[in-house]
Amino acid sequence: MAEITDFNEVRKKRQRKRMIRGIILVAAILLVTFVLSYFMNHDPYGGPKSFFQQFQSGSGYPVDAPGGKTKGMYSLDGLLVVVNDTDLLMYNNRGGKVFEVKHQMASPQINIEGDMMLMVDEGSKSYALYRKNTPIVDSKTDRVIYTGAVSLKGGFAIATRSDDYLSQVSVYGRNNQVRYTWNYSDKIITNLALSPSGDRLAVCAIFTQDGIIKTEMLLYYKGDLVGQRIFEDAFVCSLDFTDETSIQGITDRGTFLCTDKGKLLGEFDYKSEPLAAFHNSAQAVVLLLGDYRQMSGYEMVILNSNMTKRASTQINGTIHKLKADGKNAYVLAGNHYYQIDLATGKHLVEEKSEYLYDMQPIGRSIYAITNDQIVRMQQVQSDDRVTHGDIVPDHEEPGNIQEQPPSEGDVPKEEPSDGEGNVQEEPSDEDTTQKEETSDKEGDIQEEPSDEGGSAPEEAPSNAEGENAPTVPPTDSSGISPQDPGL
Repeated sequence: MAEITDFNEVRKKRQRKRMIRGIILVAAILLVTFVLSYFMNHDPYGGPKSFFQQFQSGSGYPVDAPGGKTKGMYSLDGLLVVVNDTDLLMYNNRGGKVFEVKHQMASPQINIEGDMMLMVDEGSKSYALYRKNTPIVDSKTDRVIYTGAVSLKGGFAIATRSDDYLSQVSVYGRNNQVRYTWNYSDKIITNLALSPSGDRLAVCAIFTQDGIIKTEMLLYYKGDLVGQRIFEDAFVCSLDFTDETSIQGITDRGTFLCTDKGKLLGEFDYKSEPLAAFHNSAQAVVLLLGDYRQMSGYEMVILNSNMTKRASTQINGTIHKLKADGKNAYVLAGNHYYQIDLATGKHLVEEKSEYLYDMQPIGRSIYAITNDQIVRMQQVQSDDRVTHGDIVPDHEEPGNIQEQPPSEGDVPKEEPSDGEGNVQEEPSDEDTTQKEETSDKEGDIQEEPSDEGGSAPEEAPSNAEGENAPTVPPTDSSGISPQDPGL
Protein backbone atom coordinates (compact mmCIF):
# COMPACT_ATOMS: atom_id res chain seq x y z
CA MET A 1 0.00 0.00 0.00
CA ALA A 2 1.37 3.45 -0.90
CA GLU A 3 2.32 5.79 1.98
CA ILE A 4 0.49 9.08 2.33
CA THR A 5 2.88 12.04 2.29
CA ASP A 6 2.28 14.68 4.96
CA PHE A 7 3.19 17.86 3.11
CA ASN A 8 2.87 20.01 6.25
CA GLU A 9 5.50 17.91 7.98
CA VAL A 10 7.76 18.11 4.92
CA ARG A 11 7.45 21.91 4.87
CA LYS A 12 8.24 22.11 8.59
CA LYS A 13 11.38 19.99 8.14
CA ARG A 14 12.55 22.17 5.26
CA GLN A 15 11.92 25.34 7.29
CA ARG A 16 13.92 23.92 10.21
CA LYS A 17 16.81 23.07 7.90
CA ARG A 18 16.77 26.56 6.37
CA MET A 19 16.67 28.14 9.84
CA ILE A 20 19.59 26.01 11.05
CA ARG A 21 21.62 26.88 7.94
CA GLY A 22 20.84 30.56 8.46
CA ILE A 23 21.96 30.44 12.11
CA ILE A 24 25.18 28.66 11.13
CA LEU A 25 25.84 31.25 8.40
CA VAL A 26 25.30 34.21 10.77
CA ALA A 27 27.53 32.58 13.40
CA ALA A 28 30.23 31.99 10.79
CA ILE A 29 30.07 35.64 9.65
CA LEU A 30 30.32 36.86 13.26
CA LEU A 31 33.28 34.55 13.91
CA VAL A 32 35.12 35.64 10.75
CA THR A 33 34.46 39.32 11.55
CA PHE A 34 35.78 38.90 15.08
CA VAL A 35 38.92 37.07 13.92
CA LEU A 36 39.65 39.65 11.22
CA SER A 37 39.06 42.52 13.65
CA TYR A 38 41.36 40.90 16.20
CA PHE A 39 44.25 40.30 13.83
CA MET A 40 43.89 43.44 11.71
CA ASN A 41 43.43 45.96 14.48
CA HIS A 42 43.20 43.94 17.69
CA ASP A 43 40.16 45.95 18.77
CA PRO A 44 37.96 44.31 21.41
CA TYR A 45 34.71 42.76 20.23
CA GLY A 46 31.62 43.91 22.06
CA GLY A 47 28.70 41.87 20.72
CA PRO A 48 26.22 42.59 17.91
CA LYS A 49 26.61 46.37 18.14
CA SER A 50 30.37 46.07 17.58
CA PHE A 51 29.68 43.74 14.66
CA PHE A 52 27.45 46.26 12.91
CA GLN A 53 29.91 49.06 13.65
CA GLN A 54 32.35 47.29 11.33
CA PHE A 55 29.99 48.14 8.46
CA GLN A 56 29.06 51.67 9.43
CA SER A 57 30.25 54.72 7.55
CA GLY A 58 33.97 55.25 7.34
CA SER A 59 36.53 55.03 4.58
CA GLY A 60 39.60 54.84 6.80
CA TYR A 61 41.92 57.28 8.48
CA PRO A 62 42.87 60.11 8.39
CA VAL A 63 39.57 61.89 9.08
CA ASP A 64 38.85 65.53 9.76
CA ALA A 65 39.38 66.59 13.37
CA PRO A 66 36.19 67.79 15.06
CA GLY A 67 37.51 71.31 15.58
CA GLY A 68 37.23 73.24 18.80
CA LYS A 69 39.76 72.76 21.57
CA THR A 70 40.64 69.14 22.26
CA LYS A 71 40.41 68.05 25.90
CA GLY A 72 41.25 64.36 25.57
CA MET A 73 41.34 61.11 23.58
CA TYR A 74 40.27 57.77 25.11
CA SER A 75 39.61 54.14 24.25
CA LEU A 76 36.11 52.79 24.96
CA ASP A 77 35.98 49.06 24.20
CA GLY A 78 37.49 49.50 20.73
CA LEU A 79 35.94 52.89 19.95
CA LEU A 80 38.04 56.06 19.79
CA VAL A 81 36.54 58.76 22.04
CA VAL A 82 37.41 62.41 21.40
CA VAL A 83 36.28 65.18 23.75
CA ASN A 84 36.61 68.83 22.85
CA ASP A 85 35.21 71.93 24.51
CA THR A 86 31.69 71.39 23.15
CA ASP A 87 31.30 67.83 21.83
CA LEU A 88 31.75 64.17 22.72
CA LEU A 89 32.51 62.07 19.63
CA MET A 90 33.16 58.36 19.03
CA TYR A 91 34.77 56.77 15.96
CA ASN A 92 35.03 53.15 14.82
CA ASN A 93 38.23 51.64 13.43
CA ARG A 94 37.27 52.65 9.88
CA GLY A 95 37.05 56.32 10.78
CA GLY A 96 33.25 56.31 10.86
CA LYS A 97 31.62 58.64 13.38
CA VAL A 98 29.30 56.36 15.41
CA PHE A 99 28.23 58.89 18.05
CA GLU A 100 28.22 62.66 18.59
CA VAL A 101 26.58 64.80 21.25
CA LYS A 102 26.95 68.29 22.77
CA HIS A 103 28.15 67.83 26.34
CA GLN A 104 27.97 71.42 27.70
CA MET A 105 30.61 70.64 30.35
CA ALA A 106 33.32 73.16 31.17
CA SER A 107 35.68 70.62 32.77
CA PRO A 108 34.76 67.10 31.61
CA GLN A 109 36.41 64.19 33.43
CA ILE A 110 36.23 60.80 31.69
CA ASN A 111 36.18 57.53 33.65
CA ILE A 112 36.18 54.26 31.66
CA GLU A 113 35.94 50.60 32.66
CA GLY A 114 35.34 48.04 29.91
CA ASP A 115 32.45 49.30 27.79
CA MET A 116 31.15 51.69 30.47
CA MET A 117 32.02 55.41 30.51
CA LEU A 118 31.14 58.00 33.14
CA MET A 119 31.55 61.65 32.19
CA VAL A 120 31.36 64.24 35.01
CA ASP A 121 31.81 67.99 34.99
CA GLU A 122 34.29 68.75 37.76
CA GLY A 123 33.41 71.96 39.53
CA SER A 124 29.85 71.86 38.18
CA LYS A 125 26.84 69.52 38.47
CA SER A 126 26.39 67.57 35.21
CA TYR A 127 27.16 63.88 34.65
CA ALA A 128 26.38 61.26 32.00
CA LEU A 129 26.76 57.48 31.75
CA TYR A 130 27.32 55.57 28.49
CA ARG A 131 27.62 51.96 27.47
CA LYS A 132 29.84 52.26 24.42
CA ASN A 133 27.93 54.67 22.15
CA THR A 134 24.59 54.22 23.93
CA PRO A 135 23.58 56.92 26.46
CA ILE A 136 22.16 55.47 29.70
CA VAL A 137 22.04 58.41 32.13
CA ASP A 138 22.16 62.17 31.63
CA SER A 139 21.54 64.03 34.87
CA LYS A 140 22.72 66.59 37.43
CA THR A 141 23.67 66.59 41.10
CA ASP A 142 22.40 69.08 43.67
CA ARG A 143 25.89 70.36 44.50
CA VAL A 144 29.19 70.74 42.61
CA ILE A 145 31.14 67.59 41.71
CA TYR A 146 34.62 66.76 43.01
CA THR A 147 35.24 63.53 41.07
CA GLY A 148 33.65 60.25 39.94
CA ALA A 149 34.27 56.58 39.15
CA VAL A 150 32.50 53.79 37.24
CA SER A 151 32.53 49.99 37.55
CA LEU A 152 32.70 47.31 34.88
CA LYS A 153 29.03 46.45 35.50
CA GLY A 154 27.86 50.04 35.15
CA GLY A 155 27.43 51.15 38.75
CA PHE A 156 29.07 54.49 39.42
CA ALA A 157 30.05 56.79 42.29
CA ILE A 158 30.17 60.59 42.47
CA ALA A 159 31.75 62.80 45.15
CA THR A 160 30.19 66.23 45.65
CA ARG A 161 29.82 69.07 48.09
CA SER A 162 26.91 68.84 50.50
CA ASP A 163 24.58 71.34 52.16
CA ASP A 164 25.62 70.25 55.64
CA TYR A 165 28.96 68.50 55.05
CA LEU A 166 32.28 69.23 53.40
CA SER A 167 31.97 66.16 51.13
CA GLN A 168 29.42 63.56 50.15
CA VAL A 169 29.89 60.30 48.21
CA SER A 170 26.92 58.60 46.54
CA VAL A 171 27.00 55.20 44.81
CA TYR A 172 24.44 54.70 42.04
CA GLY A 173 23.15 51.73 40.09
CA ARG A 174 22.92 51.81 36.30
CA ASN A 175 19.33 53.00 36.71
CA ASN A 176 20.66 56.21 38.36
CA GLN A 177 19.14 55.23 41.72
CA VAL A 178 21.27 55.90 44.81
CA ARG A 179 22.38 52.74 46.62
CA TYR A 180 24.59 54.22 49.36
CA THR A 181 25.59 57.67 50.59
CA TRP A 182 28.35 58.76 52.98
CA ASN A 183 28.92 62.24 54.39
CA TYR A 184 32.24 63.68 55.58
CA SER A 185 32.33 66.74 57.80
CA ASP A 186 36.12 67.25 57.86
CA LYS A 187 37.40 65.72 54.60
CA ILE A 188 37.57 66.78 50.94
CA ILE A 189 37.31 63.86 48.50
CA THR A 190 40.09 63.69 45.90
CA ASN A 191 39.82 60.15 44.41
CA LEU A 192 37.27 57.40 43.95
CA ALA A 193 37.63 53.85 42.61
CA LEU A 194 35.08 51.05 42.21
CA SER A 195 35.80 47.33 41.93
CA PRO A 196 34.67 45.57 38.72
CA SER A 197 31.46 44.36 40.39
CA GLY A 198 30.78 47.74 41.96
CA ASP A 199 30.47 46.19 45.44
CA ARG A 200 33.75 47.64 46.72
CA LEU A 201 34.59 51.33 46.88
CA ALA A 202 37.86 53.11 47.68
CA VAL A 203 37.67 56.75 48.74
CA CYS A 204 40.68 59.04 49.19
CA ALA A 205 40.29 62.34 51.02
CA ILE A 206 42.51 65.06 52.46
CA PHE A 207 42.07 66.48 55.94
CA THR A 208 44.08 68.46 58.49
CA GLN A 209 45.32 67.18 61.84
CA ASP A 210 47.37 69.34 64.19
CA GLY A 211 47.92 71.77 61.35
CA ILE A 212 49.28 69.06 59.01
CA ILE A 213 47.53 68.04 55.78
CA LYS A 214 47.07 64.26 55.57
CA THR A 215 45.45 61.80 53.18
CA GLU A 216 43.15 58.98 54.26
CA MET A 217 41.92 56.06 52.18
CA LEU A 218 38.56 54.61 53.27
CA LEU A 219 37.50 51.18 52.00
CA TYR A 220 33.88 50.03 51.78
CA TYR A 221 32.11 46.77 50.92
CA LYS A 222 28.41 46.95 50.06
CA GLY A 223 28.04 50.14 52.05
CA ASP A 224 30.02 49.10 55.14
CA LEU A 225 33.42 50.51 56.11
CA VAL A 226 35.87 47.56 56.18
CA GLY A 227 39.30 49.24 56.21
CA GLN A 228 41.26 52.44 56.10
CA ARG A 229 44.79 53.66 55.62
CA ILE A 230 46.52 56.97 56.46
CA PHE A 231 49.19 58.44 54.17
CA GLU A 232 51.49 60.72 56.15
CA ASP A 233 52.88 63.64 54.19
CA ALA A 234 51.74 62.19 50.85
CA PHE A 235 49.00 63.04 48.39
CA VAL A 236 47.20 60.24 46.50
CA CYS A 237 47.04 61.17 42.81
CA SER A 238 45.32 58.05 41.42
CA LEU A 239 43.48 54.88 42.52
CA ASP A 240 42.55 51.79 40.53
CA PHE A 241 41.17 48.34 41.33
CA THR A 242 43.34 45.80 39.50
CA ASP A 243 40.82 43.07 40.37
CA GLU A 244 37.95 42.63 42.80
CA THR A 245 40.10 42.71 45.93
CA SER A 246 43.33 44.55 44.99
CA ILE A 247 43.92 48.30 44.78
CA GLN A 248 46.94 50.09 43.36
CA GLY A 249 47.62 53.77 43.78
CA ILE A 250 50.01 56.55 42.86
CA THR A 251 51.08 59.21 45.36
CA ASP A 252 53.48 62.11 44.99
CA ARG A 253 56.08 60.10 46.95
CA GLY A 254 55.60 56.50 45.82
CA THR A 255 53.23 53.80 44.61
CA PHE A 256 51.39 51.16 46.62
CA LEU A 257 49.42 47.94 46.23
CA CYS A 258 47.01 46.86 48.95
CA THR A 259 44.03 44.62 49.59
CA ASP A 260 40.43 45.77 49.68
CA LYS A 261 40.79 46.01 53.47
CA GLY A 262 43.96 48.14 53.39
CA LYS A 263 46.69 45.53 53.97
CA LEU A 264 49.87 46.61 52.17
CA LEU A 265 51.10 44.11 49.53
CA GLY A 266 53.82 46.13 47.81
CA GLU A 267 55.20 49.61 47.33
CA PHE A 268 57.76 51.58 45.35
CA ASP A 269 59.51 54.69 46.70
CA TYR A 270 60.63 57.53 44.43
CA LYS A 271 63.60 58.22 46.74
CA SER A 272 62.92 61.96 46.76
CA GLU A 273 62.74 62.17 42.96
CA PRO A 274 59.82 64.40 41.88
CA LEU A 275 56.94 62.75 40.02
CA ALA A 276 56.50 64.41 36.62
CA ALA A 277 53.86 62.17 35.01
CA PHE A 278 52.32 58.73 35.39
CA HIS A 279 50.00 56.12 33.92
CA ASN A 280 48.05 53.94 36.34
CA SER A 281 45.84 51.07 35.17
CA ALA A 282 45.43 47.34 35.68
CA GLN A 283 47.52 46.82 32.53
CA ALA A 284 50.52 48.96 33.46
CA VAL A 285 52.08 51.34 35.96
CA VAL A 286 54.51 53.75 34.31
CA LEU A 287 56.23 56.69 36.03
CA LEU A 288 58.26 59.63 34.80
CA LEU A 289 60.59 60.77 37.58
CA GLY A 290 63.04 63.65 37.81
CA ASP A 291 63.32 67.39 37.30
CA TYR A 292 63.46 68.50 33.67
CA ARG A 293 65.39 71.63 34.61
CA GLN A 294 68.22 69.48 35.98
CA MET A 295 68.09 66.45 33.67
CA SER A 296 66.69 67.93 30.42
CA GLY A 297 64.35 64.96 30.55
CA TYR A 298 63.06 62.23 32.86
CA GLU A 299 63.69 58.68 33.94
CA MET A 300 60.84 56.40 32.88
CA VAL A 301 60.29 53.64 35.45
CA ILE A 302 58.13 50.63 34.57
CA LEU A 303 56.77 48.61 37.50
CA ASN A 304 55.67 45.02 37.87
CA SER A 305 52.23 44.21 39.25
CA ASN A 306 53.74 43.82 42.75
CA MET A 307 55.25 47.34 42.56
CA THR A 308 58.84 46.21 41.99
CA LYS A 309 60.92 47.85 39.28
CA ARG A 310 60.86 46.01 35.95
CA ALA A 311 62.74 48.34 33.61
CA SER A 312 63.74 51.96 33.12
CA THR A 313 64.87 54.28 30.35
CA GLN A 314 65.56 57.96 29.63
CA ILE A 315 63.04 60.31 28.00
CA ASN A 316 64.36 63.63 26.69
CA GLY A 317 62.36 66.83 26.42
CA THR A 318 59.47 68.31 28.36
CA ILE A 319 56.65 65.83 28.85
CA HIS A 320 53.38 66.52 27.01
CA LYS A 321 51.54 63.16 27.06
CA LEU A 322 52.09 59.73 28.61
CA LYS A 323 49.84 56.75 27.90
CA ALA A 324 50.27 53.00 28.02
CA ASP A 325 48.62 49.66 27.32
CA GLY A 326 49.67 46.15 28.31
CA LYS A 327 52.76 46.09 26.06
CA ASN A 328 54.02 49.61 25.40
CA ALA A 329 54.23 53.13 26.79
CA TYR A 330 53.61 56.03 24.40
CA VAL A 331 55.10 59.45 25.06
CA LEU A 332 54.99 62.89 23.49
CA ALA A 333 57.97 64.79 24.90
CA GLY A 334 59.80 67.77 23.50
CA ASN A 335 59.21 67.52 19.75
CA HIS A 336 59.42 63.71 19.70
CA TYR A 337 57.13 60.71 19.89
CA TYR A 338 58.35 57.61 21.74
CA GLN A 339 57.08 54.06 21.85
CA ILE A 340 58.69 52.13 24.72
CA ASP A 341 58.59 48.36 25.24
CA LEU A 342 57.28 47.79 28.78
CA ALA A 343 59.11 44.47 29.13
CA THR A 344 62.61 45.83 28.49
CA GLY A 345 62.44 49.64 28.41
CA LYS A 346 63.69 49.54 24.82
CA HIS A 347 62.89 52.48 22.56
CA LEU A 348 60.92 50.91 19.69
CA VAL A 349 60.20 54.32 18.14
CA GLU A 350 61.78 57.74 18.62
CA GLU A 351 60.61 60.16 15.96
CA LYS A 352 59.79 63.83 15.48
CA SER A 353 56.21 64.79 16.29
CA GLU A 354 55.79 68.55 16.28
CA TYR A 355 52.33 68.19 14.78
CA LEU A 356 50.78 65.70 17.24
CA TYR A 357 48.83 67.15 20.16
CA ASP A 358 47.29 64.02 21.70
CA MET A 359 47.25 60.28 21.07
CA GLN A 360 45.47 57.10 22.13
CA PRO A 361 46.55 53.46 21.68
CA ILE A 362 43.77 51.06 20.62
CA GLY A 363 44.66 47.51 19.69
CA ARG A 364 47.66 47.58 17.39
CA SER A 365 47.14 51.17 16.28
CA ILE A 366 47.93 54.59 17.68
CA TYR A 367 45.37 57.30 16.96
CA ALA A 368 46.66 60.86 17.11
CA ILE A 369 45.21 64.30 16.56
CA THR A 370 46.82 67.17 14.69
CA ASN A 371 45.55 70.68 14.00
CA ASP A 372 43.07 69.44 11.41
CA GLN A 373 43.10 65.62 11.29
CA ILE A 374 42.79 62.43 13.30
CA VAL A 375 45.41 60.04 11.97
CA ARG A 376 46.25 56.40 12.64
CA MET A 377 49.75 54.97 13.01
CA GLN A 378 50.72 51.34 13.36
CA GLN A 379 52.51 50.24 16.51
CA VAL A 380 56.04 48.92 16.08
CA GLN A 381 56.54 45.37 17.32
CA SER A 382 59.36 44.69 19.77
CA ASP A 383 61.51 42.88 17.19
CA ASP A 384 61.40 45.84 14.78
CA ARG A 385 64.22 48.35 14.66
CA VAL A 386 64.13 51.88 16.02
CA THR A 387 63.83 54.55 13.35
CA HIS A 388 64.62 58.22 13.57
CA GLY A 389 62.65 59.75 10.71
CA ASP A 390 59.55 61.87 10.89
CA ILE A 391 56.26 60.25 11.89
CA VAL A 392 54.12 59.23 8.93
CA PRO A 393 50.56 58.26 9.90
CA ASP A 394 49.09 55.03 8.58
CA HIS A 395 47.59 55.45 5.09
CA GLU A 396 48.75 59.04 4.83
CA GLU A 397 51.42 60.72 2.75
CA PRO A 398 54.14 62.52 4.67
CA GLY A 399 53.15 65.81 3.13
CA ASN A 400 49.74 65.68 4.79
CA ILE A 401 51.24 66.29 8.17
CA GLN A 402 54.61 67.82 7.52
CA GLU A 403 54.03 70.72 5.27
CA GLN A 404 55.28 73.86 6.95
CA PRO A 405 56.69 74.22 10.41
CA PRO A 406 53.96 75.42 12.74
CA SER A 407 53.78 79.05 13.63
CA GLU A 408 54.31 80.06 17.21
CA GLY A 409 50.55 80.00 17.75
CA ASP A 410 50.25 76.46 16.41
CA VAL A 411 52.70 74.90 18.80
CA PRO A 412 50.97 73.83 22.01
CA LYS A 413 52.21 75.44 25.19
CA GLU A 414 53.02 73.58 28.34
CA GLU A 415 50.19 73.14 30.80
CA PRO A 416 49.23 70.77 33.55
CA SER A 417 46.08 68.78 33.69
CA ASP A 418 44.29 66.13 35.54
CA GLY A 419 42.48 63.45 33.84
CA GLU A 420 44.45 60.99 32.05
CA GLY A 421 46.63 62.98 34.04
CA ASN A 422 49.74 63.41 32.12
CA VAL A 423 50.62 66.01 29.72
CA GLN A 424 52.83 68.99 29.39
CA GLU A 425 53.85 70.55 26.15
CA GLU A 426 57.40 71.61 25.48
CA PRO A 427 57.84 75.24 26.52
CA SER A 428 58.53 77.77 23.80
CA ASP A 429 61.12 80.49 24.07
CA GLU A 430 58.46 82.63 25.67
CA ASP A 431 57.06 82.08 29.13
CA THR A 432 54.32 79.48 29.30
CA THR A 433 51.58 79.08 31.82
CA GLN A 434 50.20 75.82 33.05
CA LYS A 435 46.78 74.98 34.24
CA GLU A 436 45.03 71.83 35.34
CA GLU A 437 42.84 69.35 33.43
CA THR A 438 41.03 66.05 33.91
CA SER A 439 40.38 62.43 32.90
CA ASP A 440 40.11 58.83 34.25
CA LYS A 441 43.26 56.90 34.33
CA GLU A 442 44.13 58.85 31.43
CA GLY A 443 43.45 62.48 31.76
CA ASP A 444 46.08 64.47 30.06
CA ILE A 445 47.75 67.74 30.33
CA GLN A 446 46.34 69.85 27.62
CA GLU A 447 48.00 72.85 26.21
CA GLU A 448 46.21 76.12 25.65
CA PRO A 449 46.54 77.22 22.03
CA SER A 450 47.09 80.75 20.88
CA ASP A 451 44.50 82.52 18.81
CA GLU A 452 46.12 81.10 15.69
CA GLY A 453 46.25 77.45 16.78
CA GLY A 454 43.54 75.48 14.93
CA SER A 455 42.19 72.62 17.00
CA ALA A 456 45.09 72.38 19.36
CA PRO A 457 44.04 71.08 22.74
CA GLU A 458 43.13 73.45 25.47
CA GLU A 459 43.51 73.16 29.18
CA ALA A 460 40.29 72.56 30.94
CA PRO A 461 39.21 74.45 34.01
CA SER A 462 40.53 73.23 37.30
CA ASN A 463 38.73 70.33 38.83
CA ALA A 464 38.10 72.47 41.84
CA GLU A 465 34.46 73.15 42.37
CA GLY A 466 34.61 76.68 43.63
CA GLU A 467 36.29 79.03 45.97
CA ASN A 468 36.37 76.42 48.76
CA ALA A 469 37.90 73.73 46.57
CA PRO A 470 41.43 72.61 47.42
CA THR A 471 44.31 72.96 45.04
CA VAL A 472 45.66 69.47 44.50
CA PRO A 473 47.88 67.58 42.04
CA PRO A 474 46.29 65.72 39.14
CA THR A 475 44.35 62.59 40.11
CA ASP A 476 44.18 60.49 36.96
CA SER A 477 45.97 57.56 35.58
CA SER A 478 48.51 59.82 34.05
CA GLY A 479 49.46 63.09 35.63
CA ILE A 480 51.81 65.98 35.66
CA SER A 481 53.30 67.00 38.93
CA PRO A 482 53.69 70.55 40.18
CA GLN A 483 57.43 70.06 40.12
CA ASP A 484 57.46 70.20 36.34
CA PRO A 485 58.81 73.35 34.70
CA GLY A 486 56.35 76.17 34.51
CA LEU A 487 54.11 74.82 37.27
